[in-house]
Amino acid sequence: MKVINKKASKGNKPGYTGDVYCNDCHKIVKKGSYYKKGANTLKVTVKKSKNSLILSWKKVKGAASYTLYKDGKKYKTTKSTRYSVKSLKKGKTYRFYVAVNKGKKTIVKSNTVKRKFAKLNARRM
Repeated sequence: MKVINKKASKGNKPGYTGDVYCNDCHKIVKKGSYYKKGANTLKVTVKKSKNSLILSWKKVKGAASYTLYKDGKKYKTTKSTRYSVKSLKKGKTYRFYVAVNKGKKTIVKSNTVKRKFAKLNARRM
């Protein structure tokens, strides 16, 4: 499967998310959708703390909740714009993204961030 016909928004013209195309059956299996400029942008940032990774993002107007995904799987739903992910394995690389929910629909998905977790050493005095 691959995404075809994807177009970024330019000026006042809307963008298109692209169609999902099946390489085996040579058909479009899922139609894409149009979006307004800036409508699908949500930037997630990651900071390290001693025992966790702290993800944060800006509030989205109309959002009822935010669902955090870790390594492609639903991890946690929250109303906050900040979440501390704990119980991580040292040396493992994790991928996170956030979906913005309005009712039962996802209205925006963030960028995917990739981070390798390493515990910070406590300084000795």
